[in-house]
Amino acid sequence: DQAMKMMLRKEFHYEDPLASEARIEAVVHKRLIEQKRAEKATAYDPDIQETRKKPDMSKTLISVKKKVYHHNGAWTHSNIEGCHAWSCCMNTKKDSQGCVLQIVDPNRWNLASYNN
Repeated sequence: DQAMKMMLRKEFHYEDPLASEARIEAVVHKRLIEQKRAEKATAYDPDIQETRKKPDMSKTLISVKKKVYHHNGAWTHSNIEGCHAWSCCMNTKKDSQGCVLQIVDPNRWNLASYNN
């Protein structure tokens, strides 16, 4: 343990020759603890080189965007078609899908007012 401490002290003194004694002791202590943890982990499972667990973002970042179609015109009588039609796309079916696409994200933040 003392030999490892002296080796770490020499390494850090080479990296930062102007460091104070307190800083050297703190860094050596930290590196010694890190090495002991790494040794304990490899002793527990020798196949582990270095494991880094990343969160599964597929569970938290689920996209629930919806496509909503609507007409931006008016349902009026058209002289061109001779019947009722939408003024925006001239579609003669009142319950048609719509000619304007709007993508709606219900999880989006609404910053327009304090009440929503």
